[in-house]
Amino acid sequence: LLGFIFFGPMINTFLIWLLNNLHNKNIDKFLLCSREGYFLLNLIKKIEQKKYYKFPKYSYFKTSRKLAINSALYNFDDILNSFKIHRFRGTEKDLLFNRFTVKSVKNYKDKIILDSIKNPKQLKKILKKNEKVILKNSSIIRKNYMRYVKSEIKSFKNIAFIDQGFNGTVKSKISLLFKRKFFGFYF
Repeated sequence: LLGFIFFGPMINTFLIWLLNNLHNKNIDKFLLCSREGYFLLNLIKKIEQKKYYKFPKYSYFKTSRKLAINSALYNFDDILNSFKIHRFRGTEKDLLFNRFTVKSVKNYKDKIILDSIKNPKQLKKILKKNEKVILKNSSIIRKNYMRYVKSEIKSFKNIAFIDQGFNGTVKSKISLLFKRKFFGFYF
């Protein structure tokens, strides 16, 4: 009942707003980012089957904020800046494995809890110690991620990312990687 009364009209309003914006910006293709995008993908397919609206080309885009951030790390400042919006609390092993997807790390301190808000100096010291391995891992991620993104954007000129939230991390990092402008629509 709650979905019918509240979420149904909200999602419908979003899709009408989205469709208007896609047409107003002459979007050739839009990418529905992981998780929430899957839900929207199925709704859009049902709407198109009923021939209520005609959407531009679209696809489900398998990505994450973590993947986008890690692909755009070129130097130590990029590593540090990744903590400005998205904080961290955990051990050095958690930091390297969960935040930066570094799988093989030696001599990490698993007893010390790092906190990007409470003790940024301690975090900075650990990041500096692991800078090379983080950046090397980022270059591998970047190469594979860029190949995947290229397969999705192909030769389309006006591309939009549809995502949950308001930071636009995925879109901004892909814009940085490809040195081009993309549109973003968020719910």
